[in-house]
Amino acid sequence: MLYIVFFLLLLAGWQGIMNGRQSQKISGASLWLALTILIIGLILGKIEINALLFIFFILINIFIYMQICRISFLPKNFSKIIPVFLIYGVLIGYLLCFFNFSQYFVWYIILTSGFLIINYQKQRQDSAFTSIRNARDDEQKKFLDQFIAHTLKFNLLSSLFYIITVIISFLYFYNQ
Repeated sequence: MLYIVFFLLLLAGWQGIMNGRQSQKISGASLWLALTILIIGLILGKIEINALLFIFFILINIFIYMQICRISFLPKNFSKIIPVFLIYGVLIGYLLCFFNFSQYFVWYIILTSGFLIINYQKQRQDSAFTSIRNARDDEQKKFLDQFIAHTLKFNLLSSLFYIITVIISFLYFYNQ
C-alpha cells in the first residue's frame, strides 16, 4: 500500500510539470488519491506511522533544499554555496539514521532524485520561454541563453553533489 502512495506522489509531481491538457487534473487527482490511500492505510494499520513521518521528512527536506537552491544558482554564489550543499547532505544522511529511516533509504533517494529531475526539467522549460520572451536583440538573447545554460548546469551539479553526499554520509553513519 505504501508503494502505491509513493508511486502516486511521483505521478503527481511528474504531471505537475507537464504541459498537457489534463496534466494539472491528473496531478491533483494523484495527490488526493495518494493522501486518501495513506489515511485509509493508517486507519487499517497497513501503513505504519513511521512511513507518514518519513513522507513529512522528505517534504521538509525538499523545501529546505529549494530554499538553498534559490540563492545558489547565480554564478557568483555557486562556489560559495557548495559547502552548504555538502553539509546539508551530511546532515540529511545523519538524520536518516537518527530517525531510523534506514528501511526507506532507497525510497528517499528515488523520490528525491525524481523531484530533482522534475525540478530540472521544469526549469529548462521555464528558462526556454523566458529566453524567448525577454530577449530584445540578438546580443541580449545570447546573454540570456548563456546565463540560463550556466544556471541549469549549476542546478544539475548541486543536485548531484547533494545526492552523492547523502548516500556517502548515510552509509557512513549506518555502519557506525
